[in-house]
Amino acid sequence: MLCFTAGTAEDMRFRVARTGLGDAELRYASDLDNAGAGTLTFNSNVNSAGNGVTAIRMGNYIGFLITGANTGSIVVQWAQQTAGVNVTTMRAGSMMMLRKVA
Repeated sequence: MLCFTAGTAEDMRFRVARTGLGDAELRYASDLDNAGAGTLTFNSNVNSAGNGVTAIRMGNYIGFLITGANTGSIVVQWAQQTAGVNVTTMRAGSMMMLRKVA
C-alpha cells in the first residue's frame, strides 16, 4: 500500500523492476477496486493522480513473484510523474508485505 501526496498536475509514478532474475515472473495489479484492472509485469509504470499537496492518496497493489534459477534483485521505484511546482511525497504508512510460500 502506498500513501502519497502530489499536486494535481505532478502525480506519482510507481514500478517494480529487476536486476538479473531473467527467468522470474512477476504479475501484479494496481487497482484492487477495479475488477477489470490489468496485470502488470516488470518495468510497467503505474501512474497515480495527485489530488493537491495536502490530500493523501492511497494505492493498493497485490501480486506474485515466481523465481527460477537466476539470481538478482527486485527494485521498487517511485518518482514524481511530471515536473511542476508541487513535490510528490511518499507518506508514512506506506508499506510492503512479502510472504514466502515455498
